[in-house]
Amino acid sequence: MLNALLERVFQRLNTQNVEEVIARTNPKWSRGKKQKNKQDLLPDFLDLADFIEEGEIEDFVEMAVMTNQKGWPAYTYRVRSTEFFQTDQSEKFDSVPFQNHYIIILEDSCETEDEYRFNLRIKEYAEKWRHGGVLNTDSLTAVYRIPVIINKIKEKLTIHAGNETIHDVVSTYLKNNLNWPISQYTIRENINQTFQLGNASYNTAIFLDFIYNRLSKHGIEVKFEEIKFDTEGRLQNSEGIKKITLNGSNILSSQSACEYITMGSSIIVFKLKMTYNNRNFSGAFSVKERDMDTLKIVVIDQFESEFKEEVMEIIQDCYIQMCTSGIYDMNETKRTLDTIYEKFARGIS
Repeated sequence: MLNALLERVFQRLNTQNVEEVIARTNPKWSRGKKQKNKQDLLPDFLDLADFIEEGEIEDFVEMAVMTNQKGWPAYTYRVRSTEFFQTDQSEKFDSVPFQNHYIIILEDSCETEDEYRFNLRIKEYAEKWRHGGVLNTDSLTAVYRIPVIINKIKEKLTIHAGNETIHDVVSTYLKNNLNWPISQYTIRENINQTFQLGNASYNTAIFLDFIYNRLSKHGIEVKFEEIKFDTEGRLQNSEGIKKITLNGSNILSSQSACEYITMGSSIIVFKLKMTYNNRNFSGAFSVKERDMDTLKIVVIDQFESEFKEEVMEIIQDCYIQMCTSGIYDMNETKRTLDTIYEKFARGIS
């Protein structure tokens, strides 16, 4: 059984991960000169059965299938009341099955007067829960470690999940199983603002305002790296392409971008090169395709916790204000859109 388990884990890992697992489990191991590709490492990987004790099997599998997150991702929620903190929250978590495929375990919780921080270990299984509440270890397919932070002062909860499905699992668990009074911040169209925008979609206009007006107000300078439009119902071509991705540092210099905006296509993904306090980093932003009203924020290229949390706090504050108040600077946003409309018109004249 252990050899079959090791072979399954081996197939899930890339060559670098295989080497790391072998070296971590067998410190005396070194790669041979004839082991030129991943498959050459299989015998040494299977030999790890001699190093794994019975009680360590699940820990080994978890280590092998642990999923790393790219950057510092965040989904942002409103906490409608903090009264539930009057009781010990750690007692509410348990390791029972959830949605037939998951076990959720509370780790490393820490509460202060202003914050409540904890990590959730999410075990994902390929099979539905069975056998009287026990899943075979060999059906464990992934393990996620998801930080969750509640800012009691701002009444804000952040789920730091990069995987949208796992984010939904955590959100559902907190709301439905723990009965936490949270709701996700969403972008709602302001009709009084929409009629002032011309042809541009509300989502596109509010994101331009977010980028050029809200973030800049807080000292964050930005340049576009990538932008993706949803052209469904607008500019679908003969092949039926519904998503258009453009790259470049200045959206106003792109005739194609000006065309998509002028024709009413919505921005659904944008990646930015960003500068704050003379430090450079990147940001990736995407809306959920189902409703296109919630934004995932990812801070990339910075691994210093204090800095990435500081810039994330600023970006989230701007996002919350965007959700609650709509477009911040309508006059400046209209000037930006007018420039885009004019460029598009010149290009087709």
